[in-house]
Amino acid sequence: MFHSIIYKSTAKESFILSEIENMLLKAKKHNKSQNITGCIVYSDHQFIQIIEGEEQPIKEVYASIKND
Repeated sequence: MFHSIIYKSTAKESFILSEIENMLLKAKKHNKSQNITGCIVYSDHQFIQIIEGEEQPIKEVYASIKND
């Protein structure tokens, strides 16, 4: 079953733009292998993200994100 999660999070004050690049590269590789798609928007230490795919992989990715 297709599943979507939309969430907002706040980056630590020490978060720098180069960390976004590393985060995105890692996520793209993992998400592609799990057939997960989505979109992420970042501005002023705020993220809004949509992740979509099969329910179980989406729940696993979201659980990992919550731990970050």
